[in-house]
Amino acid sequence: KAGPALDVDVIGTGHAHIDVAWLWTLGITRQKAGRTFYTVQRLMEQFPEYHFTQSQPQLYDYVRQDHPELFEAIGKRIAEGRWEPIGGMWVEADCNLSGPESLARQFLLGRTFFRKYFGAEAESPILWLPDVFGYAWNLPQLIKEAGLEYFFTIKIGWSQYNRLPYDSFWWQGLDGTKVLTHFSTTPDFGAFASTYNAMATPAQNLGTWTNFQQKEAQHTLLMAFGFGDGGGGPTREMLENIREMNNFPGLPRMRNDSARDFYERMEQEAGDTLPTWNGELYLELHRGTYTTQSRNKRANRKSEFLLHDAEFLATLANLAGSYEYPQAVLNKAWELVCLNQFHDIIPGSSIAPVYVESQAQYAEISAMAEGVIADALAALAPADAHAV
Repeated sequence: KAGPALDVDVIGTGHAHIDVAWLWTLGITRQKAGRTFYTVQRLMEQFPEYHFTQSQPQLYDYVRQDHPELFEAIGKRIAEGRWEPIGGMWVEADCNLSGPESLARQFLLGRTFFRKYFGAEAESPILWLPDVFGYAWNLPQLIKEAGLEYFFTIKIGWSQYNRLPYDSFWWQGLDGTKVLTHFSTTPDFGAFASTYNAMATPAQNLGTWTNFQQKEAQHTLLMAFGFGDGGGGPTREMLENIREMNNFPGLPRMRNDSARDFYERMEQEAGDTLPTWNGELYLELHRGTYTTQSRNKRANRKSEFLLHDAEFLATLANLAGSYEYPQAVLNKAWELVCLNQFHDIIPGSSIAPVYVESQAQYAEISAMAEGVIADALAALAPADAHAV
């Protein structure tokens, strides 16, 4: 007689990690987003238990522009509670090279988009950055100030030499702020590390529990499953696998649900007993990302400084007289800055054509910022026709 399932719950959330640029350019990404979201929508019609988690408002905005009927359908799925907008940031941004003000703008743009189109309560309160190359020590404070509660990644598990001793913990920032954090432990096929592109197989289900370091603390874990990096998302086979593993002998019980549900259960189950990690989350891998494509990094910092000056002068000019604050122009400029802080663009890990696009966008940012500065200065100190 077959034995019972393990007394462990693995919550599988459908996911499609889409790199905004990497081995392809932004135009290809727009196509990937449309195809992936259409596939999710079709499978939701066939699997009523299917929950899907998707980050990056930039992708949603591409779909809004290119496929308005699909965007409307996504809104309905979100209202049903089956499609989970997540992530907080405009894109899954690099957190070491991006300036602190830029990280704050990532949250501002991302959360504003989700609230505008899907409602104030639609977005799950989770910073979702599975594939970013390290996480600065100021991030917990920014997460909380942005109104989020939790943090998710798997990338630190890829470190070359040392493994963090915890998979679930409270991450404490520079100012003492703490956020509940989880590293997914789902094993990748033939790789040394965990994955955010799981295939929802029995081996990965069991491996999620086997790899977890704190079995005495919690019995609820998270698996993000679906084809990713280039998108695609879950397949029919994956969803059928999860149905079969709901109560399968010798395996953790697996079901489809949201990332929010996992974090709320983890906090209730183990929140009082989890340890605290006080420091940055440094990735011992991909170190060349701090130096390669230096022209792009320089353009990013120049753009950040220009927009600081543009906003400062535009605010002064607006307060001083009839100058109309150029909100739309500055928002567009910040969207482009934040887009180019994606974790494969600013680190320099993308193909060469991506940086041709990026340099053109940085030129556009400079033109917008310098135009605002010139107009604001003209309003503050208008030319004197009688000056000698």
